[in-house]
Amino acid sequence: MQKALVVGSTGLLGSRISRVLSDDYDVTCTHNKNSPLPGFQSFNLDLTNFDEIEKFFTRNDFDLVINCAGLTSVEACEIRPEAAWQLNATLPYHLAVLSKKFDARFIHVSTDHFQSDLNKPRDEKVAVWPINQYGYTKMAGEKFVLQFNESATVIRTNFFGLTVNGSHSLLDFLVSRLSKNEGITGFEDVHFSPLGVMTLVSVISEIAKRDFPGLINAAGNEAISKLEFARLVANLTKKDQSLVSAGSVSTLGGAVSRPNFLALDGSKLVSSLAIKLPSIESMLKIELQ
Repeated sequence: MQKALVVGSTGLLGSRISRVLSDDYDVTCTHNKNSPLPGFQSFNLDLTNFDEIEKFFTRNDFDLVINCAGLTSVEACEIRPEAAWQLNATLPYHLAVLSKKFDARFIHVSTDHFQSDLNKPRDEKVAVWPINQYGYTKMAGEKFVLQFNESATVIRTNFFGLTVNGSHSLLDFLVSRLSKNEGITGFEDVHFSPLGVMTLVSVISEIAKRDFPGLINAAGNEAISKLEFARLVANLTKKDQSLVSAGSVSTLGGAVSRPNFLALDGSKLVSSLAIKLPSIESMLKIELQ
């Protein structure tokens, strides 16, 4: 059986991809501050220590490496830019270099958190640029991977799902507030095209099976606002839609600039894998089960 390494296995995506890959791979995981993923061989690696990571690669013989690690809090990246750079840019660089050196397939999960001139879903050729520290470091990570490992895959995406402890994701927040009949402000001026995490995991597992170098968007078929998304969650959880009121992202205040149109065009992915992606409503039903 081939061996796979999932870097950042304790997060929403990393934990799901580890479980799905275990059907076809001998999966090894890494963890840091969080407890290791139950049922898997997991190592507490210092992801900022290149020598330690290289020794770890030397002791193993991975066929596939998937990087799900990173500093994803936009606010934390502004406050701790050095940490953001280490985890979002330097780590992907090292993993890309080591994967190439040890002949392992490398998949790096990036973000849609970039600005562009278009207010319509953008494909992989559209020029985008960062407007905050999170975006700067994630874009640097993309460029490092593509420059130093020509066979690697960089996936731009946005995904939703429920975490184990119910405290980190957008869907966690919405479900928690709605379950308490607490009001929510849905941003009508922020649009995205997310995938349910289990759909994204299925996509990643398919990409891992084939030669798929370069940048690819993993996105849903629909570009919807955060307001529409929140109201859809309210409807599916049988909560009063009046709990969700329309608002603007500008009301967040603070010093961190954020792009407000994040939607991606996933046509290349759908065509390349010959797949049909479910609707956002269908994916939400799966994640809310």
